[in-house]
Amino acid sequence: MLIGTLVQFSAVDQSEDVIHTWYVGADTLEGESILRSFPYPQIQRPLTFTVTHVIEFPEDETCYPGVTSDTVTHAFYVIEYYEETKVLNQWMRLAQESSTDSIDFIFRYLLDDGSLAPYGYTGSKSVDLYLINFFSSGDTTIIPRGEVGVIDHSLFFRNSIGGLDGDLLIEESDRISFNYSTNQGAVSLRGRLIN
Repeated sequence: MLIGTLVQFSAVDQSEDVIHTWYVGADTLEGESILRSFPYPQIQRPLTFTVTHVIEFPEDETCYPGVTSDTVTHAFYVIEYYEETKVLNQWMRLAQESSTDSIDFIFRYLLDDGSLAPYGYTGSKSVDLYLINFFSSGDTTIIPRGEVGVIDHSLFFRNSIGGLDGDLLIEESDRISFNYSTNQGAVSLRGRLIN
């Protein structure tokens, strides 16, 4: 979860006879849907917080006798920099499916002075996606301007100068799939995190 964002938690079942209680960190809230903000600088990092959703409902004596509630809990980590996501600043080893030759590379999302890009940066410096060592020669490629999306375990870039588009996904097992295309064709790579 990115610092400074407004996050909505919503229940799937929004029936009138269901009571929803949410425990977000130390706060207790009620309702089918809640909004929470994690503002900077009030949030002290690093921060992992837990969201617990408790639902209470009428007993279904036929299918679930004696069951009148359920609870789901999930932990979230609040990040400030894109580099804190799983998909950036992580060395990856990938190869084409039909090849035994692999490459080790890393994606970085940095300001033009080389410093970390904070989430939501609106200053005068440019923020670019860097692909480091992709050609196994200590090289650095800047992904030309376009649409870039970074989520904890996935990355995409679209509509960049030169026709470069790509999608990278890191699975729970740390297996990676990276598909990209240029004006010269499409490439699919598979591999894993190595650090």
